[in-house]
Amino acid sequence: MEQSAPWGMLVVVYLFLGGLGAGAYLTAYGAEKGYFGTIPGLAKAGYLISAPAVAIGCVLLVFDLGQGLLKPWLIPGMLMNLSSVMTWGFVILSLFVVVATLHLYLHWKNIEAPKYLLSLGAFLAIATAVYTGFLLSVIKAVPLWNNHLIPLIFLASAMSTGLSASMLLAHYLKKVKVETTKVDKAHFYIIAAESILLFVFLAMAISGFKGLVAQQSAQNIIIGSLAPFFWIIFFLIGLIAPLAIFAHNTFRENKLSHNLVLSGDIAVVLGGFSLRYLIIAAAIPAWSGTLLM
Repeated sequence: MEQSAPWGMLVVVYLFLGGLGAGAYLTAYGAEKGYFGTIPGLAKAGYLISAPAVAIGCVLLVFDLGQGLLKPWLIPGMLMNLSSVMTWGFVILSLFVVVATLHLYLHWKNIEAPKYLLSLGAFLAIATAVYTGFLLSVIKAVPLWNNHLIPLIFLASAMSTGLSASMLLAHYLKKVKVETTKVDKAHFYIIAAESILLFVFLAMAISGFKGLVAQQSAQNIIIGSLAPFFWIIFFLIGLIAPLAIFAHNTFRENKLSHNLVLSGDIAVVLGGFSLRYLIIAAAIPAWSGTLLM
């Protein structure tokens, strides 16, 4: 029996934008540190994406989970509950938006930012990416989500989507073909790590290790109603295709065309959104009566 997901599309968009923005900042951080070689506009692209993406996602989260459009008077109380996971998340995300916005301003004005500010932003970016997964993992009422691997999966996905989105925007800003070997290598290892974590996550669920309700959720993803979306959109297009592209450029001397690599970046962004959609859409609450069917 199919069950409806406990949360809707606004949460999917929030999870995606939160991870995208955090990953974009980490990309800018890496670019400023020289981890990706010399790629014109990459740091600026990362800063341009980071704060707006997380800010928009944060607003969506508050209005969806807090019923902001229907009951706006509930928002202050919801955000002042210091024992709430959402309150702490809102604090982390708000601090990140402030720091990322300040760093964007300094970068735009060609003012060198203090090293502590760059490091603080990187710390908050990691915390933001992890939080988007932690928000789900602490919900015991949804067995599929109640897994400590989700924050790690979302962190890896945030790093890959943020890097891809930043590369795409940098290409648009500068319109030059550059050497991307270091970026491709970083991308390959990040996506490979994400793939391993996701495999273990699904294996735990499908084996029944996380209970029968989580098992049914995993079955819905792999062989159920979500299977076509999972295998075609996420697995083939969003995961395997970019993994193959970045693996080729990492281990082979003859590099693929710049446009093909950019298509891999587009696929990564699609895969990042698809991953969050699948995890939200496949969720079945423990109280759904599934065990009685």
